[in-house]
Amino acid sequence: MRRADLVLVSDHEQRTAFGEVTRAVAPPDPSESLNHGAPRVDHADMELDRIRSCRLRPAATCGTASSRVRAVGFPTAAAMTALEAATTPLTQPALPPGRSIDLLGRGRSFIREAGDPAAPPVVLLHGWCANADVAWWPAFEALAAHHRVIALDHRGHSRGIKDGRAFTLTDCADDVAALAATLGLGPFTAIGYSMGGAIAQLTWLRHRQLVDGLVLCATSRSFSGRPKERGMQSLLDALGPTARAMPAALRAGLASRALARRRTDQELPAWAAPSLRAHDWLRIVEAGQEILRFDSRGWASEIDVPTAVVMTTTDTVVPHGRQLGLAAAIRGATSHELPGGHTACATSPDPFADVLLDACASVAARRALVA
Repeated sequence: MRRADLVLVSDHEQRTAFGEVTRAVAPPDPSESLNHGAPRVDHADMELDRIRSCRLRPAATCGTASSRVRAVGFPTAAAMTALEAATTPLTQPALPPGRSIDLLGRGRSFIREAGDPAAPPVVLLHGWCANADVAWWPAFEALAAHHRVIALDHRGHSRGIKDGRAFTLTDCADDVAALAATLGLGPFTAIGYSMGGAIAQLTWLRHRQLVDGLVLCATSRSFSGRPKERGMQSLLDALGPTARAMPAALRAGLASRALARRRTDQELPAWAAPSLRAHDWLRIVEAGQEILRFDSRGWASEIDVPTAVVMTTTDTVVPHGRQLGLAAAIRGATSHELPGGHTACATSPDPFADVLLDACASVAARRALVA
């Protein structure tokens, strides 16, 4: 029997296929986990135990894609609604208004907007496996006092574009340019966190007339080379064919399980889980591969707009030394230290908002000098 003729549902392969991918952006170091303290609920654990009992069985014996999901024991819509309710607190951070938007025929995405439409614009670009809400909720209010703020969900992530195309960082950069054209933005400051920092750099490279400043947070000129990164590359390379062979409904079931596990481990805020369940998990795998291929070391020194680098000081995902190297490579870049690890944007929301605001002010002041 060919591998493509099997439905992949064993607990070990579920964990390997998506648990490791989703945990990759939230390292196990307790100082880097998102601890929101909501209590666990027994029936959510029971649902996870039921999922955990699944086994590998021939696809031909399981009927349609939707019936296969039921046959192998993945949660029904009602069960997932119960699971979502069990892991979502009654309150969540105040978020600015959001809306769906067509990006000049590239597809429909989602943005949140805040601030005075006449103020200098900033475009917020989130990291891998996140979305506009999870990455930027601590900073919306502070930034909106001084800027027109637009935060985008990237393609394949949450409510972002889902057009069936393989994920590329250059497509993300072109999406940002299309967003600017759709909204009629003049030149803007691109603010990127982690993967979003790579997208911000590529937006400057490909659309220089649109970008008049950069704020690069917890990011680098490259993300590969260390043993753990080579291991992640091997994992993602192995996951790609497996994810493509899965029915979309099965991928969604695996992802929901992985998100619930991360919620149990307090690695993500419970209020965020429903929107993160909307990820296209095949594109998430491809995004991880793209991140590990990204390399701006050959051209980052050419960046000629005011730039600030926000450096997470105890980061084990993007080491502090790499962040220092990014700042050193860009002429005139300022450095702004944020104590904490890679998820400091969420674990230290107030310091993150303060440091980010300082970085933006630095970029604005230098831009005013050359205007």
